[in-house]
Amino acid sequence: MRYLGMILIFAAAFGISRALTRATGKRLAEAEGFLALLTFMKGELTRYARPVNEWSRLFSDGALEESGFLPHLRAHGDLSAAYAASASALGEEEKKLLTSLFSTFGRGYREEELASLTATSAALSEIVGRCREETPKNERVVRTLTAAAALALVILLL
Repeated sequence: MRYLGMILIFAAAFGISRALTRATGKRLAEAEGFLALLTFMKGELTRYARPVNEWSRLFSDGALEESGFLPHLRAHGDLSAAYAASASALGEEEKKLLTSLFSTFGRGYREEELASLTATSAALSEIVGRCREETPKNERVVRTLTAAAALALVILLL
């Protein structure tokens, strides 16, 4: 019975560790997806100047599909509403940047929109770069801490 308890404690620690690392990976994937979207938007605005409901059908990204952003964007054609309706796993920095961009996008002149996209894309690119560096470190820390907590709990119960 004691061994079964130890196995359950380590299995729970493994599950918690996996869930936390998956959330970190999801944040990075979504941030990269939004960065790709901004690059795509800049290209569309520069070359074709199509409306949102047309170019949104041309862009695809797995993380943004999964979060619900792209399906909502395709259905309604409103960037701000689609971002608000999506279940985003992004951090506060990314959310702040994208909320300010999407809430005002499409209400200004083309040059202003391009400048806004470029500035947001540069800031998001910097955040994504930091996140890429931090993700493996954070995953190792989470795995180590959950394993140490499980081991401490097993030792306490013995």
